[in-house]
Amino acid sequence: PQARFAVSDLSDLLDVAALRRRFAIAEDDLPLLRRWIAGANIRWGLHAEQRASLGLPVAEVGGQAPNSWLFGLRRMLLGYAVGAGADAWHDIEPYDEIGGLDAALLGPLTALVARLDETWRTLRGMQTPRDWCATLRALVADFFVADDERDAYLLAQLDGVLQDWLEMCDEAALDSPLPLSVIADYWLAQLDEGGLAQRFFGGAVTFATLMPMRAIPFRHVCLLGMNDGDYPRTRVPMDFDLMGNDYRPGDRSRREDDRYLFLEALLSARDHLHISWVGRSINDNTERPAS
Repeated sequence: PQARFAVSDLSDLLDVAALRRRFAIAEDDLPLLRRWIAGANIRWGLHAEQRASLGLPVAEVGGQAPNSWLFGLRRMLLGYAVGAGADAWHDIEPYDEIGGLDAALLGPLTALVARLDETWRTLRGMQTPRDWCATLRALVADFFVADDERDAYLLAQLDGVLQDWLEMCDEAALDSPLPLSVIADYWLAQLDEGGLAQRFFGGAVTFATLMPMRAIPFRHVCLLGMNDGDYPRTRVPMDFDLMGNDYRPGDRSRREDDRYLFLEALLSARDHLHISWVGRSINDNTERPAS
C-alpha cells in the first residue's frame, strides 16, 4: 500500500515468469510492452486516488492523474480505438502506436493493472489473522502460476508459513484486526529462513554436520556414516604441496579436528548416543569396519 507503483516496479514484476504465466504474457512481448509504456509517458502511480494516499499533491487532467498507469492505459486504448491523427478527447491525447494483432497485449496489461488496483485497496485495511490468510492466499493465486518444481515448492512454502502463523494465532486466541505489516514481515522473514540456511536449533529434530561450537546438550545424539576412512577424515596432500608432506607440531590436522568434534558430540549427548556405519560393501557385500 505504500508503494509508488513506478514503471521500474512493474517491470520487475513482469520479469517473474510465474506472474507472466498468470496473465498470459510471453517473454518476447516484454520489449513491446515497455516501448508502449514509455511512449504513453507512464511514470508512477496507479491513479489520482493512489497518489493522494501517499500525501502528495495531485494535478488531474481529464479526471485522471497525468503520467499514471490508468491515464496511460486510457491513452493506449483511445489510440487503438480512434487510430492515428485523431484529436484529443477530454484532454486525453491518444497514443496511436498500437494496432493490428499486437493490440491483444493490451488486454493482459490492463488486467494486471486492474488486479494491482484491487489488491492495493484490499491491503490498505486491517483484518483478522484468519481473513489475512485468506486474502494473501487469494493474492498468490491471483498473481502467480507455477510451471516448474521450484515455483511450486516456493508457493507451497508460502502457504505453509501462512498456515503455521494462523495456528499460532489460534493458539494465542488472537482474533483482533491487524495491519498488513504484521503478517507481511513474518511471512517474508520465514521464507528467507527456509532451506539449508535455516537456524541451527530450529525444531524437534536437527540435522547438521559436526562443526565446532555445536556442543549443545541434546537428549539423543545420532552419528551416521562413521565408517573407517570416512571419519576421522583423511586428506591426501597434493603432489606439489610440500608443506603437506612435512607435518610439524602445531600445524592444523583435519584428523585431530574430527577427533575433537567427536568428543564434543559425545559430551553433548544426555540420554542416548547412537553411532552407525555402513557395515557391508555395496559392491561385493564384504564387511566394512567402523571408524
